[in-house]
Amino acid sequence: MDSFHHLIVCPNTLETDKIPEHRRVSILFASVEPITRVRFISQDAAENDVPFVARPDIAKIQANLPFRHHISFESGRTIKDWLNGKEEGELIAQVFHESGAYNLIKIPLRKYRHRELKDRKFERFAGTLACPYCRLTLSRSDRTFSCPSCGKVFPYNGNAVDFLTSDLRSEFGITDTTNVSDHGYDARISDAIASNPDKLYIDVGAGFKYLGYENVVNFEIVDYPSTDVLGVGERLPFANDSFDGVFSAVVLEHVKDPFACAREMSRILKPGGELLCAAPFLQPRHGYPNHYYNMTREGLVNLFPDLQVVESDVPNYLHPMAAITWILSGYFQGLPAELQQDFLDAKVGDLLRLFPTGKSLDHPLFARLSPEMREALACGNFIRAIKPIQK
Repeated sequence: MDSFHHLIVCPNTLETDKIPEHRRVSILFASVEPITRVRFISQDAAENDVPFVARPDIAKIQANLPFRHHISFESGRTIKDWLNGKEEGELIAQVFHESGAYNLIKIPLRKYRHRELKDRKFERFAGTLACPYCRLTLSRSDRTFSCPSCGKVFPYNGNAVDFLTSDLRSEFGITDTTNVSDHGYDARISDAIASNPDKLYIDVGAGFKYLGYENVVNFEIVDYPSTDVLGVGERLPFANDSFDGVFSAVVLEHVKDPFACAREMSRILKPGGELLCAAPFLQPRHGYPNHYYNMTREGLVNLFPDLQVVESDVPNYLHPMAAITWILSGYFQGLPAELQQDFLDAKVGDLLRLFPTGKSLDHPLFARLSPEMREALACGNFIRAIKPIQK
């Protein structure tokens, strides 16, 4: 089974007056095999025997995956040092295993002056901001905004304009999370961004973005270094018809009220503007920090009754095999250690014959799956509820 790596190349703090070229490259890495050594290589230099530390916190987050060895490591050199005067380049992390095998992680590097880019972007979107409660245009004082109607004040925290008030956090179940979502864009979104530099886009639930774009507003519940505006999707703090395009990539499953969020995305989209949206159907539970709803194609379309759907397909990153391997990996991890090899040795036909549809699951491969993984991978859920007696 291949190793898995999760890459974060970002500042270690939110001191956004410092540019990322002055920061070091940091990596999280997970593997099936034990890890013995790490080194960095570029076209001009090498860094051997890079120290690494075990990361049980990441192992806990990725408990539904079959990787036992989780580490983090950081280069002793800055991104600027690795670039060595060039505008862009490539750094390779080489991770060695006990078996003698190794993994190569290719890390694109380029000059990205985070502060300068965000300053220019801020002036492009500041005029679109509106009160998430009243929907009225806000009064601006430098980078702090206030509502002339309800009197609420929305500050700039040094990195992003903060609309994530305590009552919105409570209403929509927003809790702090250490999970980092750092998915890149698929070709359709990347092409739209590059082809239309004069258009203004918003990424609702952007996650952390290593590469920044002056024409894309990153909207998030987490204050990543790349976040521009903090808030909740059910109450987007923007005026009607503000954006030429709205992106939402595998985010709606994490939203407490996806119908409200979809209405908001439609509301802030200009007439003639495009929505580019993807949502999962067959995916295990994964909280960033919560996971509420998966949906079929019909369910996704149903969220946007006011929009005309002109294209619908299954992108490669949502291929059925992604669901199958994710579920199988999680199932493996949820079995006791003494049963894991039996599961790996079983053929697809074996599992189909063993599973007694409509009968009790007394076979150990079914009966001894951990309760946590049984819930994360469930085919469905059941609840019993009681309506309170009114006094």
